[in-house]
Amino acid sequence: MIDIIIPSLPTQYSRLKTVIRSIEKNTTDYRIIPIVADRSCSDNINDGLHQFTSNYVAIIDNDIEVCQGWLTHMAMVLDKYPDIGLVSGMIVDMRGRKYNEVYKNSPDNMISEVYTIGGTCMLYRGSIGVFMDNNYKGGWWNDTDFACEIAKRGYKIVVDGYVPIKHRCSFTNSIHFNNDNEAYFYSKWFDMIPEKRIVVTKSWEMK
Repeated sequence: MIDIIIPSLPTQYSRLKTVIRSIEKNTTDYRIIPIVADRSCSDNINDGLHQFTSNYVAIIDNDIEVCQGWLTHMAMVLDKYPDIGLVSGMIVDMRGRKYNEVYKNSPDNMISEVYTIGGTCMLYRGSIGVFMDNNYKGGWWNDTDFACEIAKRGYKIVVDGYVPIKHRCSFTNSIHFNNDNEAYFYSKWFDMIPEKRIVVTKSWEMK
């Protein structure tokens, strides 16, 4: 069984119900941990990270649609490669177009090692023991920071190109914090990011 953390605001129950229906349709052997509170995304996710009991834990946004077998395949990646600490699905919009340079440079039907990912849909090796930095306000940059913390501990970050995840990208969670969060992120990771400007370091087929 794999625990799935879904952070959400109290005003977003319709989104939460929709993503839960998608999970129920496309997933087996899981437990949902919905965290609904009027707090930052970091605080809500950390609440869930104190509750999970599975070896791996999924952290997903409440405005996505998962595909059939998504969780099983992402768990297979962590099973096969013990040096991988965090797996992201292939994030696309509702028309199937890939988000940002990380996903655009990650081939379909391959595993791609990247320097960081967003937190739209990710599966985390729970034994690493990393939590979200609660200095981030609202819901911006905390997930990228989370990935960097895992990489700092020597684990690889990858995109699972076999698992397309549709994202509605609903920008309602404190977008006005974005500039402050971005500045904090780059001040914190100034020494790491310039060394890893290549978005995707390598890609390979999973056999």
